[in-house]
Amino acid sequence: MAGAGCPRHGSSTDESVELLTNINSSIRNLSESYDLLGSINIDEEDTLLWVQHIYEEAEQQDTTSRLARWNYNMQYNDPATRRWIKGADPGVVRRDGICHPQHRAEAFFNKLCTLWRANKPLRGHDCIQAMLGPERGHAPCPQVIITGDMLHKRVFKMDMSSAGPDMWLVAQLRVLPVQWWDLVAQLWTDILNEGGIPHPITQVRTVAIPKDDGTDRPISVASSIWRIVATAIFAQLRDWLDAWAPPEMVGGFASRCADDVHVRLAEDLEEAQREEDNFVAGKIDAAKCYGNVEVEQAIYIWELLGCDVRVCNLLREFYNKQERWVEVEGCIHWEPIAPRFSLLQGCPFSNALLAGEMLVWKRCLERQARLWMCQ
Repeated sequence: MAGAGCPRHGSSTDESVELLTNINSSIRNLSESYDLLGSINIDEEDTLLWVQHIYEEAEQQDTTSRLARWNYNMQYNDPATRRWIKGADPGVVRRDGICHPQHRAEAFFNKLCTLWRANKPLRGHDCIQAMLGPERGHAPCPQVIITGDMLHKRVFKMDMSSAGPDMWLVAQLRVLPVQWWDLVAQLWTDILNEGGIPHPITQVRTVAIPKDDGTDRPISVASSIWRIVATAIFAQLRDWLDAWAPPEMVGGFASRCADDVHVRLAEDLEEAQREEDNFVAGKIDAAKCYGNVEVEQAIYIWELLGCDVRVCNLLREFYNKQERWVEVEGCIHWEPIAPRFSLLQGCPFSNALLAGEMLVWKRCLERQARLWMCQ
């Protein structure tokens, strides 16, 4: 009956006859599962008008409910209000001139392949070892564990608004008993020790978010289960991360804040002013920073820094098997991308993997600076 499509009052006789036919057809289909419906046959105009009335009442209630939710969000839900205010103007002209979502999905797929499957020259492992210097392998890393209680508590601490390809929402996962999470923990302990990540966990949604300039930016969302398990593992690595990350590095560390950089910069500036000395500062905004990271290289740096080898193997398998499905306004490209580059921005490990790359970059800059000063 949901697909019958009720006409408004005053509609033609032909539409009324079509509606009655569709309703009776739906009832016959339902009677295959519910015997009591087999004797029902709607053939009176009064019954049709009653069905129309019920349909219009339900539609009006739905409209009223949607408006009430919108009014509530505008008053009490700041993130929803910001999203509505910043929503893309439907009159924005796309820079690439492509309008149909399926065609945009294909163009977006090709664009991301160019970035994520690029054939770029990279520094060798020997060079990375030399750049890391004394930090390599000196920081003790704990042997991580996974328990059901740990995962169950983690669900209530997480705020995951978007579902991955598995379509699990955090609100649904919160109602599952701790006994279920015990089984999940047992499964992931075996995966951590022996490998064998299930195929569905490696599937990732990459959604195109429209920008004001008429282009799209990708947001990749992994499985909800992966994000929960990864967060539980990552929480056990924080002391190890703090042990090797220099104090200048603040991004992605729970115990650090970008304000520390601003305070240090202000103090250095004040000191230079007191000493009447020269002061030089710089800022670099790396374009597509996460998208340009070669994942294997980032994991290799973690191995050199002494990370639990099981965690490195888990990450390597997750990315090696990963498939990203490009989606634009509900239209999905028919084949996925297997990325060589690009860390998932929503993954708990990503900031810390990027920090390892930044440590090597910092060492490289320091070496170049010393060479420059000696000249």
